[in-house]
Amino acid sequence: MDARLRLPFEAVAVRYVHDARTEEFLNIGVVVLCAKRPLAAARFLPQWARVTAAFPGADLVLLRRVARAFERRCAEWSAEANGQQALQPVTELAALLHSVMLPDDSSVQFSPIISGVTADAERTVSELFSTYAGSALGREERASRDDGDVWRDFAATRLANPGVLRRLQRHVLRAPHYDLSFDNAWKNGTWNVAQPVSLDMIEPRTIRDKATTWTGKLLTLKPHELDTNVFLLVGMPPKDSPASVREAANDALAILEGNVGREAQVVTEDQAEKLAKKIADDLAAHPDGE
Repeated sequence: MDARLRLPFEAVAVRYVHDARTEEFLNIGVVVLCAKRPLAAARFLPQWARVTAAFPGADLVLLRRVARAFERRCAEWSAEANGQQALQPVTELAALLHSVMLPDDSSVQFSPIISGVTADAERTVSELFSTYAGSALGREERASRDDGDVWRDFAATRLANPGVLRRLQRHVLRAPHYDLSFDNAWKNGTWNVAQPVSLDMIEPRTIRDKATTWTGKLLTLKPHELDTNVFLLVGMPPKDSPASVREAANDALAILEGNVGREAQVVTEDQAEKLAKKIADDLAAHPDGE
């Protein structure tokens, strides 16, 4: 965006209200709409330790469901708006919020509307999240990314046409005694799935264990026998991470590359441009999704 061009935006902080009688709450995320950008974005806490520390009885299943619902709706809105295919375009944040959940006295509520102007909508989303929900996160909570974060970074920075997100489907692979669902799938004659795998975590052992877990899943499923191409989109830790974390991530990457064989292609984020091009080219060549 041209730094001289400042566009209006609206935002809310999303609140978890543990007890309506006491009205105690914690901000758990933000939802931002910049209709003229056009961009809609939702960002929520990467972990819920802060919530459970304050409210041990918090319903984390509900909170995760709410976070996913807002993230999915914002991605759909952005895809439709950028593709100019929205049948009923939403230009006000209140309408976007209420398309996901109606206002009531439940445990998830919204702050008053926050209005302003921005020359960089994506940066504004990060700043608002940091101000309203992320400022009290501990160092360790800020240091890791989950699989969803890796996918959102890929979708925001690599997919030249955000409209392709709307065409990705859910695909389930089934093997004897085990099945696994993938959210980001498409067809070009055969099924393809892109699975984000974050190795940008805190504990070195957890990082290595994640690689062995995914290796086991893929060797059990044998996607090539199910006419499915799997692309593992691997998120690595930044260069300023502790040496033990970077070493563990390199080990985990080697475990994946050395063991998944023909069951999956391993693609790191710095190689993700090729994956983005494949998704876009495949969908363009197969408009009916076959």
